[in-house]
Amino acid sequence: FQADSGEPPTVAWLLNELDQAGAPCIWRSIAQRPASHQAMCWEGELVTATDANAGSAAALAVQTYGPIDGAGFGIRLQSRSATGRPVGRLLRMVTEVVTQRYAGTCLAGQMVLSHEEWLRRNFTGRGH
Repeated sequence: FQADSGEPPTVAWLLNELDQAGAPCIWRSIAQRPASHQAMCWEGELVTATDANAGSAAALAVQTYGPIDGAGFGIRLQSRSATGRPVGRLLRMVTEVVTQRYAGTCLAGQMVLSHEEWLRRNFTGRGH
């Protein structure tokens, strides 16, 4: 996700939004590596509270970065496993709470989608 403007959300905000959406999660911070890009704000793994003991296979990797060239911020989400219903649901939930709060563009695979197009494809059953 690439936001058009604004400051990156905090981990606390994301966890609170997911909790309110009915998907309580646990955050596992990853220490920033010395070679990380200076624009990196925070990164770690997000896992639903019900899958907390499942390990990294059930985790969603999250990286948030500030402006690289211009305004706004970015959030990169990546599943640690190739498949899995719980991770897919978590990916959809994170994307939904972020895109409901911030205007921007989603990149899904090799497709660039507006918030409205992403919702249409993921919540109405059309576009698959």
